[in-house]
Amino acid sequence: MAMNVINVVPLKTAVKNAAVTTATTGATLVAAQTGKRIRVLGIVAITTLANSINLDSGTTDITGIFPLAANGGLVLPFCEHGWCETAEGEALNITLSVATSVGIQLIYMVI
Repeated sequence: MAMNVINVVPLKTAVKNAAVTTATTGATLVAAQTGKRIRVLGIVAITTLANSINLDSGTTDITGIFPLAANGGLVLPFCEHGWCETAEGEALNITLSVATSVGIQLIYMVI
């Protein structure tokens, strides 16, 4: 993520939200968009059983593995510079170590 960010008015990039509940080991959070990257600005994920999760650009890991206890969760608070981003034209996916219910709230932008 070697892009510079200048936060001046008018800011032209829209911030978007997504709410996803998945119980599969691999799921798409945001679909791929031709010529665009998806930058994660914040995320909350809560799992019902012990699980490990990570975010992927297509099939490539873009975060480390986050081990979570049963009924535990992960919070990456809003960061205007972003926590991670996909490669151009790739979907933002999540990988779970166990196929159990995980609720996800995501703040992102398409750049």
